[in-house]
Amino acid sequence: WNDWSEFVPIDASASDVNFSKFIRSGVYEIYLKDQLIYIGETRCNGSVTNPRARKGMWARRSDFRSTVKGGDNIRNPYGNGTKFLEVYGRTALNEVRHRFHCVHPYYCKQAEQQRLQEYYDKHNTLPTLQSEHDYKRVKK
Repeated sequence: WNDWSEFVPIDASASDVNFSKFIRSGVYEIYLKDQLIYIGETRCNGSVTNPRARKGMWARRSDFRSTVKGGDNIRNPYGNGTKFLEVYGRTALNEVRHRFHCVHPYYCKQAEQQRLQEYYDKHNTLPTLQSEHDYKRVKK
């Protein structure tokens, strides 16, 4: 876990970062100010040559942001974005930042599970935007 990206503000564009690193598969964390509010993963690897391939962790970030910005106008809202709106409201989006850790697609779920378990073991809870399903996974 020593190879996390720098923190990327929610309003950063692809040209502001080393985009090739962020389109890969891996584990990502969402922060509100300095508080970790979500741990997630994506197995999509946008560095493959398929033009239809989702752009890895950057795409998850975009899904989150568009759900928060679009609110009720989004056809397929992203779950953690919907919960963010309920808990923090749209104006808090300006305080959000992400960080990413590249992981081979085969190990993404396992890596996410490890991060969730480490967080739960330390805090006896999960980040605010995690689902009930995530709680079931760490309490096994």
